[in-house]
Amino acid sequence: MKKFRLIGFLVLLFVAVISTTVFAKQKLVWANPDTLEWQATYHAIADAYMAKNPDVVIEIQNVPQGGYVEKILTSIAAGVAPDVFTYYFALDQAEDGFLEDLTPYMERDGFNPHEMWFPSARARAEYQGRYYSVPRDAVYLTFVYNEEIFDNAGVPYPTGDWTTEEMRDILRQIVDYENNIFGLAGTNKEHTLQSHPFGYSLGASLVDETGRQVQGYLDSPETIEAIRFILELEEEGLLVPQFFMDQAGSSASRLFVTGQVAVGLIEWNTQRYYDSSLRWTPVLPPVKEGVEPKVYGHSVQYYMWSGSKNKELAWDFMKFISGPEAGLIAAEMGHWPPPNPDVWEEIGWDTERLRAVQWELAQEGPAIPP
Repeated sequence: MKKFRLIGFLVLLFVAVISTTVFAKQKLVWANPDTLEWQATYHAIADAYMAKNPDVVIEIQNVPQGGYVEKILTSIAAGVAPDVFTYYFALDQAEDGFLEDLTPYMERDGFNPHEMWFPSARARAEYQGRYYSVPRDAVYLTFVYNEEIFDNAGVPYPTGDWTTEEMRDILRQIVDYENNIFGLAGTNKEHTLQSHPFGYSLGASLVDETGRQVQGYLDSPETIEAIRFILELEEEGLLVPQFFMDQAGSSASRLFVTGQVAVGLIEWNTQRYYDSSLRWTPVLPPVKEGVEPKVYGHSVQYYMWSGSKNKELAWDFMKFISGPEAGLIAAEMGHWPPPNPDVWEEIGWDTERLRAVQWELAQEGPAIPP
């Protein structure tokens, strides 16, 4: 009888130890608004971190982009927000108090953003000398052209110093609606000026450096002329028409890889270009004559909720997801380019045909928009 009691005691002790081990794990909630396709990269990064930290569980919350910000802000107000979340807030959003100031953590750990990230990625993380986020990526938008379409039309390939008028003349020679050959993708009057390198190449400027002053910028002669130029391209049928976007999808990459678009836009999802059988070449955006060329760069950021109950763990996780190991995972999976120059060099992106163009842009310092 005593023997059975001893065995029973040992079994209970074993169960208790296992239960304690399981329940002792720390949980961190990580939210993002990205597509289902991109969740594989988020999970791969989380798995890599958990492999290094077996006492941690990363719960990934994927919220549809349409209601993402509202859900994040509502959860903050309710005191149940994710510990870490993905977005790209305006820099002065830091004044609202719900974003953790990461500067003390960086200073304590000897963490140097200048050594870790590209200038444009840092610029989106820093506000008034303090860091309120860490970058997920560093994106430098460029144009791309379909060599076969140019060859069939007998039109020379564009060069990095082409002008906007030269681009218009090229598109006039190439566009052929009867044979379903279309002109420029990724450009339209709705968003080109605010989230596109072409708007800046035309001399447009929506706001001042603070992001608050609109008068004198949005209504400037240069911006009005830029809008007029885009409308003229649309009226001439030189932009990809709406009926084709309805068929193929609205993203520039989806449109370009159909093989029916002459000039496209290299955006986040570059894998579609590499997976296609097209002969394509990246090129800098054309610049209006008399306008100083500007670097267009963008960086989605990771933020820590200031109300998180796991701030030290959240900071450790943020160092990882914005660092070289996570950056290498993202690069290999092809969903977003990492913010780490060391990773680009390690995998040869500084000399690769597409990334080399973006690498040169990245060396020029902080890009616009900030």
